Amino acid sequence: CTFRISKFCEEWCLDVNVAKTKVLIFNKTGKLITDYFEFNGNQIECVQHYCYLGVYFSASGSFNYGQQEIYQKSLKASFKLTKLITSAEPSINTSIHLYDHLIKPIVLYGSEIWGSFKTNTAACRKNDDTLFENVFSNNIADKSHMKYLKYILGVNKFSSNLAVLSETGRFPLYFSIVLSITKYLYRLENCSSGILHEAYSLTKSMHSNGIQTWYSSAMFILKALHLDISSLRNLTLNQLSCIVKDRLIKRFKINWHEKREKGIKAGKLDTYFSFKTHFKAEEYLKLTKFSLRQSLCKLRISAHTLMIESGRYAKKQYIQRSERICKKCNSSNVEDEFHFLLQCSIYNEERRKFLKHISCFNKYFCNLTDTEKCQWLFIQENIQIIEIFASFVDKCFDIRKKYV
Repeated sequence: CTFRISKFCEEWCLDVNVAKTKVLIFNKTGKLITDYFEFNGNQIECVQHYCYLGVYFSASGSFNYGQQEIYQKSLKASFKLTKLITSAEPSINTSIHLYDHLIKPIVLYGSEIWGSFKTNTAACRKNDDTLFENVFSNNIADKSHMKYLKYILGVNKFSSNLAVLSETGRFPLYFSIVLSITKYLYRLENCSSGILHEAYSLTKSMHSNGIQTWYSSAMFILKALHLDISSLRNLTLNQLSCIVKDRLIKRFKINWHEKREKGIKAGKLDTYFSFKTHFKAEEYLKLTKFSLRQSLCKLRISAHTLMIESGRYAKKQYIQRSERICKKCNSSNVEDEFHFLLQCSIYNEERRKFLKHISCFNKYFCNLTDTEKCQWLFIQENIQIIEIFASFVDKCFDIRKKYV
């Protein structure tokens, strides 16, 4: 075999870089199998993983190692990006635009191949609106995406992923993986000759014989989206892309509303979902000052240290909801978002100024109940009111930090 390669290279005046040439032996165990290979008198090294055109192949045939390599590359690129933009305090839209054009292509590179999955798992058997979320749970693209979104919002890594997506109006990146697999399937179906067509025919044959292949994942996706292989021949690529996107969004939004109902009943994010009724980007994200956006986001999605949240994760013993009393004042009330905004005495001076400002926009505000006041403030779309509200929240958080 090496003689034939050597002869071919000689005939076509090609040079082989032996230092970069490796041998990868595929096997079920995924272990490094070594053997002696030689090319023009030079021994070729046997390896367990090899990067070809930016995609890592492993001896096991799995892409887990390759996914982690891509993830690490995306983190390095993301770190460099955030380091550059931090001092500039760009808008949320600018920050997201930069991610989509600089980081997203890295983390999704080759996803039409490594995005395949085993279709005989428990996650695949749960055929409901959480299907894709279960199949692609903890995928590297969404891990990278969530890290970046939490950074630009200024919330901690333990903040709710669902709330972060809800605030920014961003859909999960597994949408892009599903779309890339579907589009690649379309290309293969319309490929009539060559080595790619032969490989595709082989994987279809293996699938027919009950062997898990890339084609198995593609067929599973089509079925979940209520499509079939014949539809790929009757649609243009653009039409197919639109259908896939629309159906993914529809499934996601149904799932989002179900989670919202569960969140209200379960107590986790109940305050948030009491005013967050639609999946969309919020107006307060247009605020130019990062600290204001950050403070308001923390309060909205419960990424704060108020007792209603911190008591949930008390180290010594879990504190019952009714016992998460405010330690900053003598009211014996639960320190939740309502108490923080409208009742706690340590913010009285700032609250007086705040209410005076708000009364200029809504003269009936003081007549509302505490719940109605909070609802009105949280659903605001008037950027002036939002800025006044965010400034008040930001100042109160500063007071709380200093208050012993």
